Amino acid sequence: MEAFDEAISDYTELLRIDRQSIEARWGRGVTYFRKGQLDDSIADITEAIRLDPPKGHPVWGPHHLHELRADTFREQKKLELARDDFSEAIRLTPKGSGTLLGVRHVARADVQARLGSLDAAREDVATAERLASGDARVANSIAWLLATAEEPRLRDP
Repeated sequence: MEAFDEAISDYTELLRIDRQSIEARWGRGVTYFRKGQLDDSIADITEAIRLDPPKGHPVWGPHHLHELRADTFREQKKLELARDDFSEAIRLTPKGSGTLLGVRHVARADVQARLGSLDAAREDVATAERLASGDARVANSIAWLLATAEEPRLRDP
């Protein structure tokens, strides 16, 4: 925990110097998430999104920020907000990013299933399979989702 506190302190100091630092917002938001301070994580990620990061940035582009915020909402069981942010992450993900899109569709499928939208969840799983056919990371994500789904009807249509 001490390392998290030190990182938060460093990012906070950077934000004192440059309130517009998307990188510092992203870094502190990730650190808050890992520390379990989910409201603080959401606040920083929301501010980073508002600051309109460059679309093509490989780490903290808008699609990454929406995915991080979606994961945070999912942890908080704010499932509608998580679904909406996963949808935005998918929309903003550069075309041709099959694995990344596949993983995001699986994450949204998890949320859809928890919301009781089984058809939408199955559609996301099918889309993930189509986008990243043969990708081990996506196949593992799908297998994990189906094995651990709270809603057994997701496994057995």
